Amino acid sequence: MGQPASESENERAALCGLQQADIPAITLPGGSTLNLVAGEWQDRAGPIESLTGVFMSTLQLSAGAHERLPIAPGRQVFLYVVKGDVEVSGEPVQPHHLIEVDRDGDCLLIEASSDACLLFGHGDVIDEPLYSHGPFVMNTREEIVQAVDDYQNGKFGGLDA
Repeated sequence: MGQPASESENERAALCGLQQADIPAITLPGGSTLNLVAGEWQDRAGPIESLTGVFMSTLQLSAGAHERLPIAPGRQVFLYVVKGDVEVSGEPVQPHHLIEVDRDGDCLLIEASSDACLLFGHGDVIDEPLYSHGPFVMNTREEIVQAVDDYQNGKFGGLDA
């Protein structure tokens, strides 16, 4: 997950595996399910503690479902449609498409015309340049070159065979 340049992007990475039973499933007012991975929803907390305050969840909607999701103003909000046909605030979004949502809103209106699964997340806005190369995302080209060099020289560790 991206971090501001003022924070170290070279902190030791961590991987956390979860089972479905570890992820809180919250029933929304419209009957859909929000699976809370990171962050807080109402009085519940996801099992992953984000270093950068990221909220991450999946949404399971049945055909005909309508949900109104509150969002904090000023956050970078995104939805990725894994499957199904949905409208977000009246705009159709096709499967396998990612949308970013206006930072000034206070809620999202989601309607599903078929069973749907979405990835829903938000985080602090990081207004900094981004450079990417393969799986590497940094703030400058020089940082990308260093990250690739570190990777090629085994500084990221390895897998035991």
